Amino acid sequence: MTNEQISEHLIALEHAALTAWCNGDPSPYLELYSPEFTYFDPFTPRRWDIGEVREMYEQIRGKLSVDRFEMVSPRVQLHGEVAVLSFNYTSSSFSGMWNCTEIYRRVGPGPDGSEDPGIWKIIHNHWSDVHPKQ
Repeated sequence: MTNEQISEHLIALEHAALTAWCNGDPSPYLELYSPEFTYFDPFTPRRWDIGEVREMYEQIRGKLSVDRFEMVSPRVQLHGEVAVLSFNYTSSSFSGMWNCTEIYRRVGPGPDGSEDPGIWKIIHNHWSDVHPKQ
């Protein structure tokens, strides 16, 4: 599988997880997260580990509703079994934009061997808001 095909696969995984998230369902993200997953965002005072993220997601399950979102300029940088996905996120639920960086790691081959992108899990996620220049 080419780097371009793997990049398209990871962007599609992310888009599907965001679509579910925007409809109040964090399950696709929870399925993508590895056991050693870590998380930063502007509303958390420190890094969170997978247990804290699961707890927070369960508290907001079913409470989010976003009509429209966009992954702006997604880019995947592949380095062997690790990939960095970065993009800007904007949605109909707020004005402004967010930066997102996710680190994926290939944890196994896909069921179809070399023509399959393999199984990828997110090991780290970092969100930050974009502040307009004044």
